[in-house]
Amino acid sequence: MAQKVQLRNGAASEWVSANPILAEGEFGIETDTKKCKLGDGITPWNLLDYFSIGGISSGVDISYDNTTSGLMSVDVQNAIDEVNAKVDSLSGTEPTSIEKIVKQGGTIGVDCDYTDIQSALTAITDNSFFKRYTLRVLDGVYDYSDNGNNIGVSLKNYVTILGRSKANVIIVKRDSTFAWEKATVDIDTTQNIDYMSIQNCTIISNNCKCPLHIDNSKFIGTFEGINLDLINEQAISTGDYQNNFAVGWRNKEHFILKNVRGNGKLWGHNYNNTSSEGMFELINCTSKYIQIGDLTSYGRDHVIINGCKAEYFEHLWFSEY
Repeated sequence: MAQKVQLRNGAASEWVSANPILAEGEFGIETDTKKCKLGDGITPWNLLDYFSIGGISSGVDISYDNTTSGLMSVDVQNAIDEVNAKVDSLSGTEPTSIEKIVKQGGTIGVDCDYTDIQSALTAITDNSFFKRYTLRVLDGVYDYSDNGNNIGVSLKNYVTILGRSKANVIIVKRDSTFAWEKATVDIDTTQNIDYMSIQNCTIISNNCKCPLHIDNSKFIGTFEGINLDLINEQAISTGDYQNNFAVGWRNKEHFILKNVRGNGKLWGHNYNNTSSEGMFELINCTSKYIQIGDLTSYGRDHVIINGCKAEYFEHLWFSEY
C-alpha cells in the first residue's frame, strides 16, 4: 500500500510563534508564503535561513532583465503574472480592420481620408495585431522624388497598401543623385514588423538601390507583395541598375512575391553568422534574373519558385563571408 509523506508545515506566523528546533535534515514549510527551512538539530526556527539551492532561496523571486521584452516586471514571477494578465485581458478579442482612403488631389473628409500614401502611414500610430489597417489607394502618381529622405514610402506593421490597379497607382522616386540607402518603398524602422503588404501598384525608382527593398532586423515576420510592376530606371553601369526587389533575412522571416513583374532582378539573401530559417516564395513572377544569395549562414532556408519566368536563375555563394 502506498505511503503518504507529509512534511511539517504551518503558516509563517505559527512558525514564528512556536520557534521550534527542527531535527537535522527536517524540512519546515510555510504554507502561506511557500518558503521552507531545513533544520540542523540546533538552531531555532527564527534564526534559520530560508532553504536555497544554487544560491536561490525558496520563495525568493529570481531577477529578470526586462530591457527588451517591454514588460514592467523585474523578477520572473511578476513577469509571468504580467504576461498572464495581458493574455487574460485579450481573451476573446478579435483583430479589427480599419480602412482608410488615399486619393491624390482628393478632399480630405469628403472623398478621402488622406491625399498621400506616406502621410497616411505617418498618421497611423496605433497599428497592432489587434488593430490592422488597409490603405485603399486610388488612381494617381504618388511622387517622392528628391523628397529629402532615402525612402519614399515606409511600410508599417499590420498595414496593407492596396492600390486600385497597378496600371493606375504609381509610386515613384526619381532622385537627382544615387545612394545605396535609397529605395522607393522600404520599411519603417521605428517598430518591429510582424506583417506588412503592398498590392496592386507600379513602383519606379531612379538613382536608388531598387524600387522595393526590405533588409532590416526590425522586420521579423511576413511580407506580401502581390500584383506589382517593379521598374528600375537606373542606367546600365551606374548604381544597382538591375535590382527590382532586394531582401535580406536573418531568422524566420517569410517573403512572398506573387504576380510580380520586374525589368531586372528579384534578389534575396540570408545573412552570414546566422542560423536562419527564412522562406522566400516567388509565385507567377516574371523578371530577367532571379537570384538567391547564400552568405554561408549554414541555415535551413526554404526557397520556393513556382510558375515564374526568368532568363537566368542564379544561386550565389559568397565565400568571402
